[in-house]
Amino acid sequence: MAAMKGFGKRTYTVAGLWREVMAVAGRGRVLLAAIRPGPVSDEFRERIMLAVTGVNRCRYCSYLHSRMALRAGVSEAEVREIAQGEFGGAPEGERTALLYAEHWADTGGNPEREPTERLRETYGERGAEIITMHIRLIMIGNRLGNTWESLTMRLRGRPAAQGFFLQETAVLSSWLLLLPAALARLLVSLATGL
Repeated sequence: MAAMKGFGKRTYTVAGLWREVMAVAGRGRVLLAAIRPGPVSDEFRERIMLAVTGVNRCRYCSYLHSRMALRAGVSEAEVREIAQGEFGGAPEGERTALLYAEHWADTGGNPEREPTERLRETYGERGAEIITMHIRLIMIGNRLGNTWESLTMRLRGRPAAQGFFLQETAVLSSWLLLLPAALARLLVSLATGL
């Protein structure tokens, strides 16, 4: 996964995209728990999405998840605050997760031990896994959105300093091979109970 100078947003390499999608697919039971109603409400999920997107600055995800957060009941003022990395207006019981989501995004998916332990202590092992799955999902969306934006800027004659056409098109077209591989991994993980 690479950040581009000038463009300043994190994008994907093919290897980075495959690594992250396969990591998500390898945790099938957690993925299913994350998309079902449960310990993470719609409002909580959208706050997580906005916290990560605020770091990665994906304009497409920002628009989509701001609208989804408003529909879920998050106030317009809070949507703006979270997008700017301010979590004071969020429910107290969600702040640890929002700080962790921001930290996860800041570190490119390599969080430090102390925040990870704090997340587990606050939400339990299962809750922490589900929160982390939401973070992983929006990170994939953010970086794909940023890769798409980088490509479209290039096609308009305003290329990012460190990106290049072949990488951007390879990332975006790799879905043809990635989806069947990810689906197979997901089915194996579900069958083996992961």
